[in-house]
Amino acid sequence: MSSQKKRLSSQDLKAQKQQAESKLDELRQQQVEALEEGREFEHNSEILLVSERIDALTKAVERADKREQQAREQEIIDLERKRLIQIRDKALSLQEKRVEALADAEVAMASVVESLKRFLGASDDIAATMVKATPILERHNVQFSEIQDFSQPNVHARAGSYLSSALADLLPLYNSLGQLVWQSSPPRHSSWSDGETRAVSGALSGVFVKSIDRVVERLAETPDEEG
Repeated sequence: MSSQKKRLSSQDLKAQKQQAESKLDELRQQQVEALEEGREFEHNSEILLVSERIDALTKAVERADKREQQAREQEIIDLERKRLIQIRDKALSLQEKRVEALADAEVAMASVVESLKRFLGASDDIAATMVKATPILERHNVQFSEIQDFSQPNVHARAGSYLSSALADLLPLYNSLGQLVWQSSPPRHSSWSDGETRAVSGALSGVFVKSIDRVVERLAETPDEEG
C-alpha cells in the first residue's frame, strides 16, 4: 500500500501561483509586442495553459488555506483537551491532599482538645485545692488572694492566648477563619508550658506553697497540750 504524498503548503502553492502570474504577464507582454509588430504570436496556447494553471492554483491555495486553518484549529483543540485533562487530574490530586490534610488536622485537633480539657480540669482542681486550704491559712493569719490566677476567667484567657499564638501562624495577615476569631497580637512564648509556668509560678510556688510551708512549720513547733 503506497503512502499518501505530502500535500504542498499554501505558501508553496502561492509561490507557484506568483511564478505563474509572472509568466503570464511575460507572455502577454510578448503577445502585445507581436501584435504591435504585425507578426504571428506562437504562444497563445501557452497563455491558455498558464491561465488555467493560475485558476487551478487559486483553488489549490484556497483548499490549502482551509486545510491549514482546520489543522490549526485542531491543534488548539488538542492542546485545550490536553490542558483540561491536566487541570482535571491536578484538581483531583489536590482534592485528595485537601481531604488528607483536613483528616490530619481533625486528628491533631482532637488531641489538642483532649489535652486542653486535661489542662482546664487540672486548673479547676488546683483552684478547688486552694479553696480548701484558705480557711486554715486564714485561721493562722495568713492571707492568700493569688487563687485568682487559677480562676476560670484567667485560665481561659491564658489558654486562649496560647491557641491564638498558634493560629496566628495559620493566617499571618488575619485573625479569623470564618466565624473563628483569635487574638490579633497574642503574646509569644518559647512554649505554652513555659508561658503558663511563668504566669502562675509566683502565685503557686512563690506564695501559696510558701504560705502552707510557714503554717506547717508553725504547727510543727506547737507543743501538744497535756491532758
